[in-house]
Amino acid sequence: MKLSWKIVLTVLLIVTLTVSVSSYIMIASTFQAELDSQAGAASGESQMLCLTLGALASQAVGSGESALLEQLEGSSFFQNYAMLVYRSDGTVLWKNREEPANLTPADVGQEGLCYAFFQRDTGSRRYLETVQRLELNGETFYVDLLQGADQAFSQRDANLQIYRQVMLLSVAACTLASIACAAVLTGPIRKLSRSTRSIAGGQYSHRVKVRSRDELGALAEDFNRMADALELKIQELAAAAQRQKDFTASFAHELKTPLTSVIGYADTLRSRELPRLQQLEAVNYIFSEGKRLEAMSFSLLDLFALERTAPQLVTVQAQALARAVAESMGYVMSQSGVELRLSVEPGSFPGEPNLLKTLLYNLLDNARKASQSGSSVELLGCTTPQGYLFQVTDHGRGIPQEALDRITEPFYMVDKSRSRAQGGAGLGLALCQRIASAHDAQLRFESRVGAGTTVSLILGGSEP
Repeated sequence: MKLSWKIVLTVLLIVTLTVSVSSYIMIASTFQAELDSQAGAASGESQMLCLTLGALASQAVGSGESALLEQLEGSSFFQNYAMLVYRSDGTVLWKNREEPANLTPADVGQEGLCYAFFQRDTGSRRYLETVQRLELNGETFYVDLLQGADQAFSQRDANLQIYRQVMLLSVAACTLASIACAAVLTGPIRKLSRSTRSIAGGQYSHRVKVRSRDELGALAEDFNRMADALELKIQELAAAAQRQKDFTASFAHELKTPLTSVIGYADTLRSRELPRLQQLEAVNYIFSEGKRLEAMSFSLLDLFALERTAPQLVTVQAQALARAVAESMGYVMSQSGVELRLSVEPGSFPGEPNLLKTLLYNLLDNARKASQSGSSVELLGCTTPQGYLFQVTDHGRGIPQEALDRITEPFYMVDKSRSRAQGGAGLGLALCQRIASAHDAQLRFESRVGAGTTVSLILGGSEP
């Protein structure tokens, strides 16, 4: 059953019970008050009649019974009442009505008066019967007076009819009002349901437009926040899937290019005789491409290792790290005709020495590859309020602005032909970025085409 119908039925049940109970109490109390009023009036009239009859009989000549009969039969006043007069033994002394009695003298208690309402048959008139004790000249008599009581019961029946009409109108009005109320109350829920189905259908940007400030409004806001988080997560998953797809395609391409050349040269050496110089040329190319594939595989292994386990950090001395990297870079720098300049201040920070050495080595190697022979590459190190800052600066070709956001993606190369010619596979900066992330740091690139590039890294603190 829908919530709206539950609300309608609940409201109808509450209203019906409330109106029924309140109407019953009101009608019953009014009816009882009317009966009590009528009984009081009948009791008063019976007492007055007995007092009048006793006063007149006491003045007459004769015994109590004969005097009483004389007044009853001789006075037209008493003929107007539907009466029975009993002797003390319960036998009838006098009567002027045909209706039998429902009460007897035995029903009269010490109060000297009793009364009761009764109806002969269904649909017939209702009566109020009173029995009053009468003491006359030492004798006891009982006066049974019968009066009509239809007015109280007629009023009750009229009230019941009004109650039924009011009940029908109340139920009809309540039904319309509860349907409208249920539509208003469940409107936000229906919107929420439609939004849920839209999101389930792939419309992740759909949001609930509920502006109420009650619990439903809070629920809609929570739903929208959940939808925002879900959309962001889906976008991240889609981006990750795309990166994985791009990575697979790039990896396949990077394998295909050198393998094609290696297979071609190897097939040439196998299928025919070549001059000594051409043989050396082919063997050298096979060796260089093999070394490039080996370097690429090592870089991939390093990337995967960083994703699986977190590095164990120790205290690293900045100057010792810089000198170790400079010694490793000394030979390739001299071969390229590029001067390495160090300006590293004393300082320490938490880190994994081998990973940081790999990071600085790759940054300096990239700077060397981008520099012309005769230029210089600077490695700067200094302490800042945010942590220890390393900067690698070259004065080479520079990087276009549109490429700065992608240079840390695996296999991305600004100039692919030059990178492959220099033995690059497009994994160096991706590995550097992963190493920096493992140290809660980020690489920052500043570059101008034709002027050079500066890469900054802050270790041991938060990024500014």
